[in-house]
Amino acid sequence: MITNELNIIPTDSFWLLSLIIAFLLSLAMMPMIIKLNKWLNCFDTPDQRKIHQNKTATMGGIGIFVSLLITYLTLSKFYLPLYFWFSLSILVIAGILDDIYGLRWFIKLFFQITVSLIFIVMGFNYSVLFKQAGLDFIPLFLQPIVLVIFIILYINAFNLIDGVDGLAGGLALINFSVFGLLNYHFGNFPLAWMCFILSGALIGFLVFNTHPAKIFMGDTGSMIIGFLLIVAAFNTFQFHYHINELGIYEKKMFIWVISGILLLPFLDAVRVFLVRIWHKRPPYLPGKDHIHHLLLKTGLNQKQVVVILYAINVLFVLSGLIIYLNKPISVIVSVLLLKM
Repeated sequence: MITNELNIIPTDSFWLLSLIIAFLLSLAMMPMIIKLNKWLNCFDTPDQRKIHQNKTATMGGIGIFVSLLITYLTLSKFYLPLYFWFSLSILVIAGILDDIYGLRWFIKLFFQITVSLIFIVMGFNYSVLFKQAGLDFIPLFLQPIVLVIFIILYINAFNLIDGVDGLAGGLALINFSVFGLLNYHFGNFPLAWMCFILSGALIGFLVFNTHPAKIFMGDTGSMIIGFLLIVAAFNTFQFHYHINELGIYEKKMFIWVISGILLLPFLDAVRVFLVRIWHKRPPYLPGKDHIHHLLLKTGLNQKQVVVILYAINVLFVLSGLIIYLNKPISVIVSVLLLKM
């Protein structure tokens, strides 16, 4: 679990400096990764199921990971556990291999199961989550299996939403910013710091990923971002649960906040799965039936689709906060920004 065990309270300038360093590192890394793609002759090539028209550099996730790592090592006011970096490194290696060579699905699944198990065993009290979500009827010995399945589903759901320039990176930026603000407000500064560093790195990435994109995050990026969103979600939930002054009702209702933040990619993946099953089509094959594809078919351009999906994501987040706090949006925004 990522918590503020040393009770360090950093200055306001520390947060801004962290975000700026991560942004500048990411901004500097992306042209280097584009050159690496050219040297390796490794591009995301257009085909029938893809939207982009030209060969595009990939593996932008390397820049996001390196920005997080260097910012952490440079400022290192907080401690992020070794198992966290080990898990992340496994996914980075898997993503790079997949972007360059194209891994078979069962090899990627092996990597994803491995990091999910490491996270559950080392960093998360899953029984609390099942209890607060009303799922404690699931036997204790089955809960880790259910959680591993959920983590893998979400990592892949986030990968599938990465189909329009700027979409996955922008959704991640919104969600990490919200997780950062929540954890800052709760006093869980290490997790807030991680989220703000990632926000800075994603802004740098989006400079090169907005339409027309010069680089994609690739599986290197989508896998680590999907996993990091799960890490942020579960650790935020667990830290909130252990805030002693909160009542039972507040602890139970916080699951709505987490659900609102994670919902869009997962909802789209479930919808696609059910529609394909209904029409007797293989649910695991790539296709052009995701929500961004459907919006493009209405005549909207990529930038309009991205803005609409950003807005839907924000609506889900605010809906979760409204249910949790039972207060108007203006009060919720004030609460989130109170200490900033």
